[in-house]
Amino acid sequence: MAARKQLGATAFPKASIVFAKIGAAIFLERKKILVRPSCIDNNMMAYVFKRSDVDPVFFYYLFLTIELGKLVSATALPSLNGRDIAALKFGFPLPPEQAAIATILSDIDADLAALEANRDKANAIKQGMMQELLTGRIRLI
Repeated sequence: MAARKQLGATAFPKASIVFAKIGAAIFLERKKILVRPSCIDNNMMAYVFKRSDVDPVFFYYLFLTIELGKLVSATALPSLNGRDIAALKFGFPLPPEQAAIATILSDIDADLAALEANRDKANAIKQGMMQELLTGRIRLI
């Protein structure tokens, strides 16, 4: 906490959505939700949603659908400004439906992560087996 004050940094609250605001990184469309209060780099921006009737995880998934690259100022150095982000309009279902949608999407993300981990493990095993075959340590008969 003392370091934050010393640096004059702003701590953004948990559930803020952070993303690049300057440079080509904007076009990568990388967005993350903070899981704890955090300070961010000056090249990033945070969307802090203050409505209590909106599920933050639902809003994060909704925010993922926004193409920030289309909001960029046409200058030599691409950039976003707070007015462009603040002007975005959203429609929301009722809170119970938001929570249900957020839960389903989170479960799908967890399933995808597990499948990707299994794929990566299978690829590593395949690489190891190929190495064994190529070096002649194992021979096929």
